[in-house]
Amino acid sequence: LGGIDSQESVKEWSGASVSVFREELPPPAEGEYYWVDLIGCEAVDAAGKRVGEIAAVEGGPAHDWLVIRREDGESLLPMVSAFVREVDVPGRRIVVAPPEGW
Repeated sequence: LGGIDSQESVKEWSGASVSVFREELPPPAEGEYYWVDLIGCEAVDAAGKRVGEIAAVEGGPAHDWLVIRREDGESLLPMVSAFVREVDVPGRRIVVAPPEGW
């Protein structure tokens, strides 16, 4: 944002929403993703069986959470390597390994 170059000049923007076109964002680093790119991806297990669809991503103090829309409602899955095995943004697919009884 032009003209914002001090703590004083930024105060008027406190609490404001700021948007940017997706095309203007820099590419994410290896192993990092923009949340908007994950929403709508299909979640599948290691065998390729559909688990659900990513409805949202929520931030947490230790890690982010995938909100997966399943046939029986929405479930949260921690976005850590134990449960998220592969993320294929161009292919719109995320391989997950949910815990037993999830």
